[in-house]
Formats: sequence, structure tokens, C-alpha cells
Amino acid sequence: MVLSIVVLIVPIVIMVGIYRGLKRGDQPVTIDTATVLDDARRADDFPVAAPAGLPAQWHPISARYQRGDGRAVLRIGYVSPSRAGFQVVESDRPADALLAEELGNTRPDGTATVAGKQWQRYVGDANQRALVLLERERTVVVIGVGSDADLATLAGALAV
Repeated sequence: MVLSIVVLIVPIVIMVGIYRGLKRGDQPVTIDTATVLDDARRADDFPVAAPAGLPAQWHPISARYQRGDGRAVLRIGYVSPSRAGFQVVESDRPADALLAEELGNTRPDGTATVAGKQWQRYVGDANQRALVLLERERTVVVIGVGSDADLATLAGALAV
């Protein structure tokens, strides 16, 4: 009986090893955000900030641009090298409404200077952190559950 189990398990272990080793099966599925960013830029609702120079270990996994009620929202989701999830949200919606919707149960936690810009820091439940850039024409929110260093890396990569 032990021999039968070994005969079944060995091929499975080999296939999983090949899949993970050669095909990088444990990597997130990366998408191309160019079309969504182009759509947002063409709409010209607000200046669109796109990450530039982000290390290759960061994977964009979702992108969506929505318009409605005279307002627009751009969302791009990322997985960091540490496998934490982050999202960049840009909008011309009033900052108070956007922050209430995006941050929910968070509280202000001072400021941080990232790439020469003054960002507002927020912390929330379940290790959720956010950096918020308040500007006249738009609000940029970088939110996630990873480290402060990853949060600052993503915010710093935005060409704002």
C-alpha cells in the first residue's frame, strides 16, 4: 500500500515542481494597464498619474476607469514583491467623499514626504495603510495591507 501511494505522489511532486520552477506558476497574473490609462488620459477629467520606474517585482493585476455622475475614478491594483495587495485610486470626486468610500475605518496618522510631495498618512484595521495626496484637481490614494516601505515605493513611482 505504501508503494502504491509513493507511485502516485512522485509524479505529482514532479509535475508541481516543473510547473512552479519552469513556468513560474506562483507569480501573479500581470495585466497591461496601458489601455485603461490611455482611456483616463483621453477623458481629461483629471491629471492621470501612472507608476513609472516601479521595480519589475511589482505586478499590476487589475485596472479600471469609471465615469459617472460627472465624476471619474481610476483604480489600479498591484501585488508587491512581498505578495501584499495595494491599490492606486485617482479621482476628481470631492476628497471627503472619496476618502470615506476608499478608506472606511481608518484614522489620520500624520504626514509623509514621498518623492518631494506631502502625503497624508492613514492607518486602519487589519494592517491597512494609506497615503493620500490632496490636490485641487484630483485626489490620489495609495492603499494596501503591506509595509510602509512598499506603500512609499508605489506612491513614489507615481509620476505626479
